[in-house]
Amino acid sequence: MAWSSTFQRLATTPVGFDPENLASAACHLPESSYKDDDKDIRFYEEAIDRMAHEPGVTAVAANSTLPMAGSNSRGDFEIAAPGLNYRLSDILCAVGIPQLERLEELLTARERLAAAYSERLAGLVDLPSAEEGDRHGWQAYVVQLDRRDEALAALRGDGIEAQIGTYALHRLGAYRDQGPFPGADRCYERALALPFHTSLGVGEVERVAMVLDKVVSSH
Repeated sequence: MAWSSTFQRLATTPVGFDPENLASAACHLPESSYKDDDKDIRFYEEAIDRMAHEPGVTAVAANSTLPMAGSNSRGDFEIAAPGLNYRLSDILCAVGIPQLERLEELLTARERLAAAYSERLAGLVDLPSAEEGDRHGWQAYVVQLDRRDEALAALRGDGIEAQIGTYALHRLGAYRDQGPFPGADRCYERALALPFHTSLGVGEVERVAMVLDKVVSSH
């Protein structure tokens, strides 16, 4: 069958790097401490130099965006014009194949992290959930709260990488003439995506919660 030959081709497609020996991470510097470009540059230069001298490290680099991440650290997003070709590229399919083999393991780990967040943030913000009988995919952990932008700024000011949780299509360039949609506006204005990767521990979850607690309790 055609799909089986395509799958075999994707499984053997070189992705350009060895994922077993590659680590990537996002870094957002607190605006209160890093107010000019020269200071930012000095930080990254020193960080790269120090990491390059760690045992076993063969190369270190910095970039404005993570490869294949799909957004920048500021959370900026725009669609200038609608597109028609939304097929996943071969290289991204190849990268995803080994992840599919670990799907249950990965999802279980994310469920544990989501449960830790939900336990700590209950009553503080509106929590994400799934309908009864459904299983949440936990691609992200997005909460809803008033003064989202204030909370986002507070988290980033404390060196915690957070993002806008969702976007309202009618606010983007390609669809601005399609609104208004007040429900979508409200979701966009209140949605906050918290740090969500399985290496986060109880201490990191508590640190995020403490910042949110200060924002919510200040009003």
